[in-house]
Amino acid sequence: MSAVGIAKRSIACFFNFRVRMILHKKVKAIERLQTRKYAWQNPSPEILSSYRKLWEKTGYKADPAWLKMYGNISGNWDHRYIPETLYYIVAEPCLNNKSFSKCFSDKNLSSLFIGEFELPCILASNIEGVYYDEGFNINDFQHIKEQIFSQKEFIIKPATDSGGGKDVTLWKTEGEKLISSKGEVLTFPGLLEKYRKNFVIQKVIDQHPFYKQFNDSSVNTLRVFTYRSPVTEEVHLLHYILRVGAPGMVTDNQASGGFACGVTKDGKLSGVAVDKKGNRYNSINGIVLDKNLRLEFFDEISDTVKRAARKFYYSRLLGFDICVDKDGKIIIIEVNNQNNEINFYQMTEGPLFGEYTGEVVDWCAKNRRTFMIDYEI
Repeated sequence: MSAVGIAKRSIACFFNFRVRMILHKKVKAIERLQTRKYAWQNPSPEILSSYRKLWEKTGYKADPAWLKMYGNISGNWDHRYIPETLYYIVAEPCLNNKSFSKCFSDKNLSSLFIGEFELPCILASNIEGVYYDEGFNINDFQHIKEQIFSQKEFIIKPATDSGGGKDVTLWKTEGEKLISSKGEVLTFPGLLEKYRKNFVIQKVIDQHPFYKQFNDSSVNTLRVFTYRSPVTEEVHLLHYILRVGAPGMVTDNQASGGFACGVTKDGKLSGVAVDKKGNRYNSINGIVLDKNLRLEFFDEISDTVKRAARKFYYSRLLGFDICVDKDGKIIIIEVNNQNNEINFYQMTEGPLFGEYTGEVVDWCAKNRRTFMIDYEI
């Protein structure tokens, strides 16, 4: 192996070790929290043995702590659960080309890739410090100000890296002032200075009453996890999660106190929700999660996601955030093609890849992984 190859492998090993350590602490913290409340079972020797043998084919050992966590929280014991560590350092880097992930997840560029679908309405985009309108025409300072102050409220998001609702903020206009949902008060120049570059300003979505009923302060989205098979090139919709925000919160992410409600493949609530700590709920925000309740527009959402997933040529694993507006339009909020959260799927609905687990393991065992370090200095 060349010196460059050795250096690349060394860097990758360092970062993968760091990921494993962080996630090991995470799973053990959840176990400690939950075992204070419940007597957790251990997996049977047969399931544990099958679990280890399955994932060893990828060249990595599978930490049994993940199997134990998923089995106890979901109540469904299955050797096909993928540890979060192996998802991040093996499955996603092998099935998604990370060299292209940033570009294809940039909210400012979504209309170039999936513009045939309904997307959030953009008031202004900042791309490398230059302002554009929705049609990519360069905007001047005054025009952006007029666009923003024509709205009672608006949303600002980073163009990329907004996972977990990071830096996604609702702002209200009041005279010449801008007031955030967190109580921060800025002038218009102060707002632009705060976000600097590479962000998007969007109109607020007035969501459909069916989804609004779960929490009216957040846009509650359906997260759909898709897998495009490298064997058949068919897109499979593997999991659905209804994400609901906590009262008073703008985002529906678990990181901000939200809930992930299990949804069956025929669009009905499973009757169980979880939070980021693995706590289970049969009701959230005062609403009972009725097992017989089928999500409205479920078929239309599924059709939209399946068609849109084919537009992401460099990524086989995608997490779609979908909402429905007051008029019944299916809106793709964003598409996650890197660092996809997977715990809420496996805590509620079983193994991530289900019947395709063997296919994924075989593919990852035979194909090289992509790796990318991306930061500013």
